[in-house]
Amino acid sequence: MSLASVSNIKQTLISIHDITGIEFGHTFPRHGLVLLHWLANNIHNDNNGNMRLKFNPSRGDYGFNFYGNADRPRPLPFLPSESGSYYSLGNIDGNYNYNGATALPDYVTQSFYNSWIPERNRDRVIIRVREEGSNQFIVDEVYITQHYPPNENRGSVYDPDNTYPVSFSLKINDNSVENIWTHTPGLALLLAIAFGYKPNASLQLFVKDGKACARLYVKKSFTDWKEKFNNSWVGFYSSEKNNTNEYNTYQWQWAVKFSEESRSDWKDIPEYDVYVYRSSMPMSPGVQARFMLEKFGGEKARTPPWEVHTSAI
Repeated sequence: MSLASVSNIKQTLISIHDITGIEFGHTFPRHGLVLLHWLANNIHNDNNGNMRLKFNPSRGDYGFNFYGNADRPRPLPFLPSESGSYYSLGNIDGNYNYNGATALPDYVTQSFYNSWIPERNRDRVIIRVREEGSNQFIVDEVYITQHYPPNENRGSVYDPDNTYPVSFSLKINDNSVENIWTHTPGLALLLAIAFGYKPNASLQLFVKDGKACARLYVKKSFTDWKEKFNNSWVGFYSSEKNNTNEYNTYQWQWAVKFSEESRSDWKDIPEYDVYVYRSSMPMSPGVQARFMLEKFGGEKARTPPWEVHTSAI
């Protein structure tokens, strides 16, 4: 697909470096990066190379809304009706009647519900889809965008200067963006546990000797992390559908009791200290780790479910 004829569209984001160089979703409580993560988990590549959705955006699944691209200036390319439709994802406003966004997992919506900062509902992911048969939708393009800052009083229009197409090679072909961010601790923006405006820590799930294990990457500049994480813990779950209190029995650990780990390849991330917890839970497809800020919940991060092709570390 070519975007060369559209003068107001930004360069396509194709790498992690591109993602880190823009404003989208990087500061608490903005939710753009976790929206992109969730979408990556809900698109599959069929045998013909088409990106297919696991849901129906036209009926409002997960809070998708039809987007007519009528803002001025227009943030997206003009779309003839025969080329499909645009749908936006990300409006989690609790006052929005019958908002299907309530079906999104907690890790996507938690920053919204735990903050009253106006920035919490600015980010959007927009997809261009075409329908192929009954409830069969193919994604042709993915964009990220955002509303203007609330203090500019620009209403609900999108900011074309902060609208970018996202390459499928970033989101899907590299085992999806969530796996790239999970296995690249220095760039682990998606699973960041954000305090203030910087990602100071990130969470990683891995396997060792067949058992589920977790690592915490803590920035060296985050000197009071043990005080901040005094009541924080990491639990292992057999399924992403499990509720917070349904972690596997005895398969959890206080964050401050993780053991510091030293490895020669940590020289690639000199700004981080690395801590590890090795559980006795057998690793299997679907297992995930979650970071809880408080004794009784307050989820701040979760890893993608373990897949059989994921390598041990």
